[in-house]
Amino acid sequence: MEMKKSPRARGHLDRLVVMVAIALPLVLSACQKVTVPSHIAFQSNRDGTDQIYWMKADGTELKRLTNDTFKNEQPGLSNLGLKVAFRSNRSGTERIWSMFSDGSGLAQLTDLDGVAAPRWSYGGQPIAFSASGPDLHPNIYTIWSDGTHLKKLTNASKDNVEPSFSPDGKRIVFTSTRNGMSDIYVMDADGSHQTRLTTDPKNDAEGSFTRDGNQIVFWTNRDGNGEIYIMNADGSSQRNLSNNPAFEFEPICAPETDEIAFQSDRDGNPEIYVMNLDGTNVRRLTNDPAVDRAPDWR
Repeated sequence: MEMKKSPRARGHLDRLVVMVAIALPLVLSACQKVTVPSHIAFQSNRDGTDQIYWMKADGTELKRLTNDTFKNEQPGLSNLGLKVAFRSNRSGTERIWSMFSDGSGLAQLTDLDGVAAPRWSYGGQPIAFSASGPDLHPNIYTIWSDGTHLKKLTNASKDNVEPSFSPDGKRIVFTSTRNGMSDIYVMDADGSHQTRLTTDPKNDAEGSFTRDGNQIVFWTNRDGNGEIYIMNADGSSQRNLSNNPAFEFEPICAPETDEIAFQSDRDGNPEIYVMNLDGTNVRRLTNDPAVDRAPDWR
């Protein structure tokens, strides 16, 4: 026998349907990906001492993040650009420090010697960097953003530097001189499966994964000057992107677009530039007589 709902029950059901209809779009909207304006951090000595700056990815809204007399270099931005890791001698010796992107919340992360080039994982943890520590040559380490969970990933008797994570956080591209010249290597994020990708007799360095993780851009002097190259993530199909007689280096891929930021002196002074992933649409972002370099993009 069919049960009939009372008017009171039907009223409750109607109100529930209305509440769901109102709430569902709000829930779906909250679950959508948060869009954060793209920024590039870099170092510049335009005010006398190397300091950390950042700007929008079109070169506008330039802002100085560190304001002191110490040397602040090699910024690495966190996934959403909320924090910056960088090298500074503010404690008397060069260490890796972090701060919020408004310049507040300074914190020292490392106690190792010879630190350089911090790069944040896209997932937020950890930060990769190189340090000589107790070794004669620098090796790759990772550390969490609160200074804990320090881990050594390489243990070669030659230089291992310039780590950079893949977008999924599972791999790290880095530079090593373990085979004589400077070459591009890749390894799993735990330090396993270290694989050499470049074998040119000239120097290759400064690798950075494209946003899909399928390619790596890097610097090389195989053409007699500094150029920006790209290759597949397995080392195949290496080709020149910049094709310019100037000296160009420090490429870093954009996280959300098919673009590359890099440093070049093609206009007579070291400045930050951006180009498309195919080498087209080159444009200058900074224009200062000082040295602007070491970009990172989030």
